[in-house]
Order: sequence, then C-alpha cells, then structure tokens
Amino acid sequence: MRIRRRSVFYLALASVLNFSVFVLAWDFLGLFTNTLPPLLSICVISLSITALFVSVWISTTVVTITWLRRIALIVVLAASLATVVGEVVVLNSEDGNLGVGLIPATGTLLHMLLAALLFALCFIHSASKTIPGMAGDQSIRSRVS
Repeated sequence: MRIRRRSVFYLALASVLNFSVFVLAWDFLGLFTNTLPPLLSICVISLSITALFVSVWISTTVVTITWLRRIALIVVLAASLATVVGEVVVLNSEDGNLGVGLIPATGTLLHMLLAALLFALCFIHSASKTIPGMAGDQSIRSRVS
C-alpha cells in the first residue's frame, strides 16, 4: 500500500463531508426548523452531489486496494443516487407518503456507512506507516539464495 503524505487528511475530509450529508438530512442541529422544506432538500441534494465527486476522487487517487476501492465507489454511487433521487421525489410528491421518504433515508444512511468506511481507512493508512511490511519495508523479508 503506497502512502501519500496528505492521504489521511483527504480521507478525513471526505468522511466529514459524507457525515455532514447525514447530519444535514436529519437536521440534528435544528438549522432548518424555521425554513421551508424545499430549502433543506436542495441543500441535501447539493451536498450529496458534492460528496459524490469528492469521495470518487479520494477513492480513485488514495485507495490502492482494488476491492476496497470498488466497494467505496459502489457505496458512494448508491448513496448519492438514493439521496438525490429520493429528495427529488419527496419534493414532487404529496405529503404523508411513507414509502417515498424511505428512499432518501436509505441514501443518507449509506452516506453514514461511507463516512465510517472512509474514517476507518484513515486509521488503516496511519497504521500502515508504522507496521513493518505495510509501507514497502523490505527489512522483514528473508533472502532466498
């Protein structure tokens, strides 16, 4: 696993961005209590699209393990697709439809899952600098004559 100097910072940034989609969509901070619902949906849609681009960029440039990169890309695509499509459907649907609300809820929960995955990758990248053999250290391998 090749480690770049700013990899941990970029992974943490993408993790915080995906976590902020979850926090903003569920309005834990109460920022949108006195506003109209379309403003919250528009903010969640724009933040989800931003999280999509940032997470794809981070996954393709920082994560060097192929299967882990593919999992991250699948999760971020599913999360952004469910969040954006779900929020657009919620904006255009009638009130009280529970099934419509489950689509963006699933997308925001996938954003939370992706934030946890990227946050775990921060620790994996940090630990790989100190574990022999992870950062390309050849001193632990035996010589074969």
